[in-house]
Amino acid sequence: MGALTPEVQDSTIAGMFVESGSDGHNADKVEVEVDNPALAFKALTEAGFVQDGYTLTGGMVHLFDFSKGEDAEFKQKYVNFINKFKQYGGQIKSKETWAIRSEYIDSERRGKILERIEGTRLQHGQGRSSLHNAIRDAKARNEAYQKFRETLDSPERKRLTELWTKQIDGAILSLEERREISRLEKELAKPLEL
Repeated sequence: MGALTPEVQDSTIAGMFVESGSDGHNADKVEVEVDNPALAFKALTEAGFVQDGYTLTGGMVHLFDFSKGEDAEFKQKYVNFINKFKQYGGQIKSKETWAIRSEYIDSERRGKILERIEGTRLQHGQGRSSLHNAIRDAKARNEAYQKFRETLDSPERKRLTELWTKQIDGAILSLEERREISRLEKELAKPLEL
């Protein structure tokens, strides 16, 4: 869910299977089961798929086609992947294409979803389960991440960036500017508290 581990993600893509051609159908998930994941990785790379364009788990390759079969470049990469994989001696066990509804979820929306899930579980008396604890932890991590994101746009961060840039460009900083850099670095390095 993007916040279940300490390495919180800026955003996540959530998907669910839908009926092909339905109103919610906005992408296709292509699944290819392979006998050799290492060869699949090599073939995917050589076919032009970058690592954020697919998922390789065990012997299953997951590709996402947001054009629903209309993108000639995606089709060509897919054909190249299959051909290269077979050329290297790999065998395809199965190939399936599923209609999905895919949604972009940023940290703010994720926080609202986690609050809703937590509230629903508490209403139904499920507040002491390990799932509840995971949701509570994910919510706390997401809140800390949102606070961190806010510091990226803070006037202090902008001023520090301005001073660093001035220094990198070769300007000689005044004593006051050097002290300001030191103060801002210390202030912005403090751990965030919830």
